[in-house]
Amino acid sequence: MDFIELKAEFFSDKNERQSIEADLYMQSKNPVLTINVYFNMLRINSHVNHFQESMWDTYKTCVRLVLHDFLPKLKNYEYKNNIDYYLSQQSETAKGQGHNFEPITFEDRAESILVNLVCSVKNLRKNIVIDPNSRKHQEIAQKMKRMSYLSELECKLCIAVNCKNYPTYESSSTFNLVYEYLEQSFDKADVVSDIIPYLQLFSSDEAQSLREKVR
Repeated sequence: MDFIELKAEFFSDKNERQSIEADLYMQSKNPVLTINVYFNMLRINSHVNHFQESMWDTYKTCVRLVLHDFLPKLKNYEYKNNIDYYLSQQSETAKGQGHNFEPITFEDRAESILVNLVCSVKNLRKNIVIDPNSRKHQEIAQKMKRMSYLSELECKLCIAVNCKNYPTYESSSTFNLVYEYLEQSFDKADVVSDIIPYLQLFSSDEAQSLREKVR
């Protein structure tokens, strides 16, 4: 880390530098600092003037680190099968609507970290401030919305893997999220390729129902 600080001028790409920092913190078994570096990267990326579509792997890595590793394994957090209802309620509060990847501490409650991440991911498509007269801004906003939907689906996948009887039936919040994404983006992105990794969440009948909706 000291070398990176001393040789900062050699890292013209700030994201590259922070990715190296996160990897070093991970290797030193410091998950909180690792998460906070990722959160800082994603917080910056939530601004239309700094957004990079190439950051998808960073979102995915961060979500998996927090929801699949940190919370269930280090915080001993047990996901309940009604967790989506709780998260939906939190996302509608003033605090939930203001979340944008705030730094965490190990002493934070597991629920607080979970809400921080999931609400921040949702807010990426809700709190976009753009110049309505800028076509470039409008295009970036659409890419931000796509990133938000896919990141939230990644959240749901990680929770499902760690939650017994997690609801993914037709009309569940997970099914509805996929359907909402398909409706919002079917003419703006390769939605079929986007949702393929998440079809494993559903039964064959539910997956077929989603496939039919994109035909």
